[in-house]
Amino acid sequence: MYRISERLSLTNKEFILNGQDEDRERDKDKDKDKDKDKDKDKERKRMWLPTMPPEGCFAEDTKVLMENGETKPIQSLKIFDNNTKTGDRVKVLGGTSATVIDLIRGPEEIPMVNLTIKVYDGKKFKDVYISITEKHPVLVRFNYLIQASWIEPNEVVHTQWGPGTVKKIERKETKKDVWNFVLGSEKFLEQSLYGDRDLRFAFSANSLLGLPPKDHIIFAEGVALATWSLQTQLSAVLKNGININEFV
Repeated sequence: MYRISERLSLTNKEFILNGQDEDRERDKDKDKDKDKDKDKDKERKRMWLPTMPPEGCFAEDTKVLMENGETKPIQSLKIFDNNTKTGDRVKVLGGTSATVIDLIRGPEEIPMVNLTIKVYDGKKFKDVYISITEKHPVLVRFNYLIQASWIEPNEVVHTQWGPGTVKKIERKETKKDVWNFVLGSEKFLEQSLYGDRDLRFAFSANSLLGLPPKDHIIFAEGVALATWSLQTQLSAVLKNGININEFV
């Protein structure tokens, strides 16, 4: 899984050492290494390097609820540009909106979890559909985030219209890339992280980037789901285990 979506391709260094030419060839290799380091630095400034995979993603073309009430395919979200101060803002559970500061994409080998959810939109009952990876956190019973693979039929999930009921669960493989995104506070971004994407990404994996937890829960196809920063921390809790002496 890679941040959107370029990755560095470096060929193996070839050393040609042969008798009396050894010193000369070694010097040439040193010069080549210097040139490669310069090229690498240039690439780092304009590319996002390979990263650890996220723990959950959305299917391509998933519609995300924006600040203005419209929806937009996840892969079309515009990342915040600190120079122009422009970028997309998405509606969040806390009732406000938050800025998109990173996009993530990559292949998915495990079958997706496809949920059919019955909701009442204020006028009529209708079915909504969402396709996510099995570890993607879904907001259920208004206050709990659980992985999609743990959801069962008749589970109550939170939607932009209120509670919805899971009517059908299917597993299906996808050949397309899956997507996710990172939200953050523009103020936090400007003060702390902008200008170094690697550092920014490291913060994304270990902090909430100046936002409260509820501001990392968005509405995709109308369903309340966590975005990348929040779900990586939830996954870390599960991976670290729970101390049985701390149960209450």
